[in-house]
Amino acid sequence: MKKNFMGIAMGILSGAIVTEIMIKKGSKHSHEHEEKMDQYYHILNHWLDLRQGNRTLYSYFHDRGYQKVAIYGMKEFGQRLYYELKDTDIKLYLIDKAADKIWFEDDILSPAESIPETDVIVVTAVYYFKDIQKELNKKVKCPIISLQEIVYETK
Repeated sequence: MKKNFMGIAMGILSGAIVTEIMIKKGSKHSHEHEEKMDQYYHILNHWLDLRQGNRTLYSYFHDRGYQKVAIYGMKEFGQRLYYELKDTDIKLYLIDKAADKIWFEDDILSPAESIPETDVIVVTAVYYFKDIQKELNKKVKCPIISLQEIVYETK
């Protein structure tokens, strides 16, 4: 009887520990998601404010002489930036780690591939900017900047 009780007690204790760990992991993930969405909201709101004032991000690139721009990250922000710049004199290159899984109107390179020489790489996955920048710095010599920087520095 004591063996059964000890086994049941250990099972309950193990289950409680595993449940606590899962709750903490879920809470951490939820908090990270909330931070990411909050960051995206503020960037998008500022970008919309620029557009409503008839300003585009093109001026950021033009004023700095960037003629060849790589966009890293082809989810929502990457697509918005692409469409804002595609009909300008800027040559665009597209990069995404899931390049083979994304259908888009233009070719998308994987970061594992050879990246063409560009004037700048814009990381649109702003929440992961530091990690992406660290990896790209191993491969390229051009500046690597966050879309967030561009949106907030555009006049």
